[in-house]
Amino acid sequence: NYLHAITQVPVDFPVAPELAEVIA
Repeated sequence: NYLHAITQVPVDFPVAPELAEVIA
């Protein structure tokens, strides 16, 4: 998924760690 990719790729989104928890 798109969001899942964000958690794996170090992008400039400061919400990446939060998304990881939400998806997990």
